[in-house]
Amino acid sequence: MPTAKYRLAAVTVNGKIYAIGGEAAGPPLKVKGKIYATIGPAVSTVEVYDPATNTWSAAAPMPTARSSLTAATVKGKIYAIGGANGSVYLNTVEVFPY
Repeated sequence: MPTAKYRLAAVTVNGKIYAIGGEAAGPPLKVKGKIYATIGPAVSTVEVYDPATNTWSAAAPMPTARSSLTAATVKGKIYAIGGANGSVYLNTVEVFPY
């Protein structure tokens, strides 16, 4: 995957895998000589994996950055449901016709 993410959702449409939203990697944290990964802000990115060509590409982003979301597909459309953006919990649903 081109972008490291945490707490994302993934669904399949037309034989491709869509990695949706999540939290980006934050800056590394150094404590007593050890480096730890940190978690950054929620993102609106959508990345698409095509197993037929073993390639990733970027799709149009979601209008709302969100992590800890769920997603579903119905008739070729992706539904991004709920989640959070920082400390704000989301009760919105966004639909994408991929």
